[in-house]
Amino acid sequence: KIGYLVPELYDMRGDWIMALTPGGVDQDLERLDYKRIKRPMFPLDEEMADPDLSVRWISDIKIQ
Repeated sequence: KIGYLVPELYDMRGDWIMALTPGGVDQDLERLDYKRIKRPMFPLDEEMADPDLSVRWISDIKIQ
C-alpha cells in the first residue's frame, strides 16, 4: 500500500522483517473471517474439487 515510499525505505533499511499481524489491513488471508462468499474459495479453502480442464472442441465457428 505504500509503494511510492519503497525506494526511500529500501535505501534506509538495515534488515527488513515482514510481520503478518492482525488489523485493518491483515495480509494473512487464512486468518480473515470471510462469511458472505461462496465456498469453497481458492486460496482460502484447501480442500477443493479439481477443476475440469478438459478440452471442448467447438466445430460450428466460422472464421472469416
